[in-house]
Amino acid sequence: MTAGERRSTLFLELSALAAEQAKVDCLVVPFFSDERPLRESAGRADWRLCGRLSQLLAAGRLAGRRGEAVLVASSGGVAAALVLGLGLGPRTEFDAESIGALGREAVRRAAGLRVASIALALPDSDRAAGGLAERVERLLLGASEGLAGRGDARPSELRLHILVRPEELTRAQEFLRTSRPTRLSATVSLRSVEALERRDPRGGRVVAVADPRAADSVK
Repeated sequence: MTAGERRSTLFLELSALAAEQAKVDCLVVPFFSDERPLRESAGRADWRLCGRLSQLLAAGRLAGRRGEAVLVASSGGVAAALVLGLGLGPRTEFDAESIGALGREAVRRAAGLRVASIALALPDSDRAAGGLAERVERLLLGASEGLAGRGDARPSELRLHILVRPEELTRAQEFLRTSRPTRLSATVSLRSVEALERRDPRGGRVVAVADPRAADSVK
């Protein structure tokens, strides 16, 4: 990084919120080409969207291929105004490297949408994807690469809200306190922040964020 060059900043939050409760500009839900019905955060979002993602899959407009994306306006079905589905290909091919690629793609798409905050559920743990610390680190490294390579020379800020399982939250927070990734892009600063919270009447944390946008497209 040259003298006087400003860094972009990735603000990081961790929580055990359900995907539909994350109050951000855009909720990112990864899904696989060989899992039907949809599972994890994609399944929860699909249910809240009255099966919108499943309808697109049934119509052949989505398949879950790697690099595939769909953007849906939530219309109040989830706390985020936008839901961005990202295809990951077959689950059998999903490995540790794929988690970094997911982080890069999520941030790259967020830059294209010009949103200020996104929420992304950490994919389920399995032998191929590695342990919790490795998954968090790879996701953050990928996200920082996506922010650094967004194609805009101006510095920017993005809040990345990582959703983990309740039983993983303490360990994930401890990892960030003691072993923060050291291979981040030289043009990106990583900062952990405390969420602004209020209590949802149904329970759980709700994070206050800026007003989001709306759209509906498949790519």
